[in-house]
Amino acid sequence: MSTRNPSKAKKSEVGEWLSTFKIEFTSNSPSLYGNGRQQVEVTLLVEGARGSGITQEQLNTLTIVHRNDQGEYAPLPDTQSEDLDWFASLTRDERFDYYEGSVHGHFAAPDTDAVLSKRFYVSTVASGGSVIELHAQIEMAPDAIFVTEDTNDSSIKLSAVTLPSYIFPDHYTWAKTWQQGDSNASAFIQEWSLAANQPAFSCAEERAGNPNGMIKWQRNAPGESAASNVGIGYPGDTEFRYNPSILVGDDFAARRHKKVQSNNKSHVVVVLQADNNIPYNAGGLSHQGPCRVLVYDKNGNTHELEFSFGTEGTPFEQRTTLRVNVNSPARGSLRSVETTVGAPRDA
Repeated sequence: MSTRNPSKAKKSEVGEWLSTFKIEFTSNSPSLYGNGRQQVEVTLLVEGARGSGITQEQLNTLTIVHRNDQGEYAPLPDTQSEDLDWFASLTRDERFDYYEGSVHGHFAAPDTDAVLSKRFYVSTVASGGSVIELHAQIEMAPDAIFVTEDTNDSSIKLSAVTLPSYIFPDHYTWAKTWQQGDSNASAFIQEWSLAANQPAFSCAEERAGNPNGMIKWQRNAPGESAASNVGIGYPGDTEFRYNPSILVGDDFAARRHKKVQSNNKSHVVVVLQADNNIPYNAGGLSHQGPCRVLVYDKNGNTHELEFSFGTEGTPFEQRTTLRVNVNSPARGSLRSVETTVGAPRDA
């Protein structure tokens, strides 16, 4: 989208071509978190006056503009830029909800088929309390560029909301959700699930430099074969993700727990598989954790999850205990809970 400074047009001049020319936010709320992922749906509406046509080429120029620091109209960029904290896409990111559960399609449909619409999805990384005023702009010809301010001063104001702070375990649920075998035996499998109380987790990605999964032997010594292997299931995964750099031997690889058994539509599921036939290898010592996962909730806010083995008790208890830490988006308190205890405690 090019930046052009439109000439000031009189209402009568615009009215000779357009009978409808306005901008509306159409996702219930004009607010959104400044995380660069949540969106506000914005709809631009145009209709030719008295049968006047609007060509596809003219419709292609219909876009969202704001006043820049020089007082000129400039289109919102389609990606985040250094010059502006606001940007717009033609694509709805279905992974994330609108702010405060707003509903798509809130505004009334145009009365006639002659009304043409174009939807944009605006995001921001602006700090909480920041406001931007937006107008619509369209070109009738290269030398005739109209803005909604030229007609009925149609505009909208969008506002950024401060990112929330979450505390573990107050705002989360961490629980064992599936088990096979006796946890006191030498071999068993456990699935543990972490969920946000509100809003729910939406999707996740691997944290840089932290491959999914980890391993811990009972003794770090040649000949040891008693160990625990951990894998991660992101929201919606049907199979666990394991660190491919961890060598576990052909026998265990064939028996390794692959299918996610717990409900993980909006959960991160961690599997701990204790076994007595995972050959020790010194290369695995660099993969004893922690492993980190970056999770996005339905508002597009981030939760940094860190999973590690226990640090207290016998060697068996340490390698069969999982700890989880959570950093809220605002980098709030960091606390943890051990699976052997089942109740929160300060880290």
